[in-house]
Amino acid sequence: MEWIKKLAEQHETWIHYARKIGAGSDAEDLVQDAYIKLMNSKALNEKKCPKVSNVYMFRTMHNLFGDKLRKGSVPTVELLPYQEHEEPTNIPDKKALELIHTKVNEEVKKWDWYDRMLFNYYRYSEKSIRQIHEETGISTASIAKDLKECKARIKESVGEDYMDYKNGEFELINK
Repeated sequence: MEWIKKLAEQHETWIHYARKIGAGSDAEDLVQDAYIKLMNSKALNEKKCPKVSNVYMFRTMHNLFGDKLRKGSVPTVELLPYQEHEEPTNIPDKKALELIHTKVNEEVKKWDWYDRMLFNYYRYSEKSIRQIHEETGISTASIAKDLKECKARIKESVGEDYMDYKNGEFELINK
């Protein structure tokens, strides 16, 4: 089991990656689960001196986290309600804007974990696509494409209400 010791030498890297994919405070547990999964792997145990690449470890953690999300065993990140953000002073109808904000959050909660994490990271971190690329290694083209699709889904879901808000037709916003 020399290979597991080599993996463990990069323990901090694995924790960092686990946090990046959304494990948050459960990052340590996710890394431990990945070690256990790899140690119990028949394919790896049949080899006398298996080599586990970083990509294989990343993929294992990624798959485990996806499984936990599907099972609902990972607490989802709740978005901050509008009131907790810095409040602009020139809002024509605060209730209508809060309703739209809530609808956007509800739409985002329906998405798969990757789109949800990417969109919320982009939305709240105020980082550019290039900065997200540098942090995550995801290509800028992929990030741009995914964010464009996310924005299109929001526009389809909430766009009409937003136009009503912009036009001052607050009573038309669907509750």
